[in-house]
Amino acid sequence: MNNENPTNPNETNELGATALGSAPVSEPNPSVAPVSEPVNNGMPTPPVMPENTNPINPAPADAILEPQASASTESVNLGAPVVPTEPAPAAPETPVTPENSVAPAAPSSVVTPVTEPANNANADMGPIEQPIPGTNGSYNATSNVNSNGFVEPTKVADVGAVPPAQKEPKAKKPMNKVLFIILIVVLLAAIAYGVYYYLSLGKNKTTLTVKTNPVTLNLGDALSSDINDYAQITGTNPKNCVLHTENVDVTKAGNYEFTVVCNEQTYKGAISIVDNAPVTVSPRFVYTGISANATNPEETPTSINYKPEDFIDEETCSASECSYTFSSEVSFAELTKQAGKYEIKIKVEADGKSADVSSYLVVFEKPLKLFLSCNATDEENNSTIVDKFAIGDDNTYINYGERQHIYYFTNEDDYKTAVADKPATISYDGNTGTAIYNDTEKSLTIVEELSNDKLNGEAEGTFPNTYMAISQLYGTKNYTCKAER
Repeated sequence: MNNENPTNPNETNELGATALGSAPVSEPNPSVAPVSEPVNNGMPTPPVMPENTNPINPAPADAILEPQASASTESVNLGAPVVPTEPAPAAPETPVTPENSVAPAAPSSVVTPVTEPANNANADMGPIEQPIPGTNGSYNATSNVNSNGFVEPTKVADVGAVPPAQKEPKAKKPMNKVLFIILIVVLLAAIAYGVYYYLSLGKNKTTLTVKTNPVTLNLGDALSSDINDYAQITGTNPKNCVLHTENVDVTKAGNYEFTVVCNEQTYKGAISIVDNAPVTVSPRFVYTGISANATNPEETPTSINYKPEDFIDEETCSASECSYTFSSEVSFAELTKQAGKYEIKIKVEADGKSADVSSYLVVFEKPLKLFLSCNATDEENNSTIVDKFAIGDDNTYINYGERQHIYYFTNEDDYKTAVADKPATISYDGNTGTAIYNDTEKSLTIVEELSNDKLNGEAEGTFPNTYMAISQLYGTKNYTCKAER
């Protein structure tokens, strides 16, 4: 729309200098009132710009702007020029301001635009209002108006700022496979140790108890090496304990001590070595002649003084100490009245055990002076044969002779096999007779009586009846003879 005043030729040039609010405003004519036009759709009508005005090129910076009196809608000079409230920019681009340049001064007042009626379809609307850069295209005439009457632009923070460059994360190197395997092995070892420690801790918490057992062994038995035969152990494995029986002698009867050591604790027990075999002892024959006073019953025979020990070889007792008594009352005065061989029973006691041993009292027709003893060695059988003959006061044979077969053993087991349970009468190597045992020397003696018939048969005639004749006969058989009292 063009509202020109032909009477004022300078009006166009003045309006051209007011673009962007920088040209001076001419004094309004009080006789002309502004015409108000209705508002279309609630939006303000763009201001009418006079012809030949240049909105792009503002007035010089040194132009002086005079304040304009505010006009009322009741008295408006229709011939006065209309100054827009705000100059509209010609383009949306933000003008580039060179460095060290001075920005144009802002207008000091707002000029109210003149609107025309809405029914003027051919009216020239003038330049269209454009949003001020930085206001996001919105316009509010009242919300952002400052004290100078201008709308404050919406500030955008850091417009055009370049964000700081971010460092790219470093690529992670793949874990070395060997290191991974080592870590797994170490972890498994730690778990295994933890399990072992837990089990060990639980085992240590168990109360250890060791109860020793009294042990009884027979003489000569072998010692057991099993610790469970000597003690009852709980709270630990018996293999963790040590048994000590070094001071126990199974060859000698008696009481001994053994020890069990567990977790540095010592527990003591007792072992008894006992001889359950029957006590044995070898007999000793007693030889005498008819009592010199046997013909006088009123006189006491000398044989009454015999003691039980006289009928026993004490060195052959199987116990460490033996005691002897007659098993029954014996009257030696009656036995010595008549020649003969009489059995005498002796009771032997040792280590709480007892046994009866048979011995003999031999009574000759004449008083006994000595024995002629002739012996020979049998190397093949490791034995000795001894023939003994009773000789009277006149050096004659008094019809009593005996043969002893003595066997010697070098091995303990062989000796025990031969003697077995040590019977009083034994048969060994084809010979039978009264047995005499000697455990110290490991020897067995079998005594048999020599009858006259046997002696005559071995002499191939009549057996000699004197000391000298018997000695000569055995000399021819390589026997060695000597006298024994």
